[in-house]
Amino acid sequence: MQDRPAVARLPADAKAGKYKVLLVYRPDRLARSVRHVLEHTKFG
Repeated sequence: MQDRPAVARLPADAKAGKYKVLLVYRPDRLARSVRHVLEHTKFG
């Protein structure tokens, strides 16, 4: 995600309370692989 600066900012923006939910219409719009999604997703 380093080559996508806006996506790389998502975790920090979420922690700052800029939004409560991130909704994507297709998982491949967020990351190119399931592994990347899981590495950058916190459940619970």
